[in-house]
Amino acid sequence: MPSKKPAAKGEASMNGGGRPRFNFSDKLSLIRKLASIQCTDEEIAAGLGCSQDTLARGRKREPDLDAAILEGRANGRMSLR
Repeated sequence: MPSKKPAAKGEASMNGGGRPRFNFSDKLSLIRKLASIQCTDEEIAAGLGCSQDTLARGRKREPDLDAAILEGRANGRMSLR
């Protein structure tokens, strides 16, 4: 009987186990709005219903999420002027 080799770090496991990733792509407009009123990452995470760590990992993993936050914050600063 062949033994299964464990998945290397960063590779998906074959059995698909674990908790599903938080889906930020459905909520980019809400994220932009929260960022535009100068919400902190902690406040954005609370508004989305996820932890601050999940948001931080999402920002590293998904360029669209990070861009939405940066764009929202820039628009918020422009509206103050």
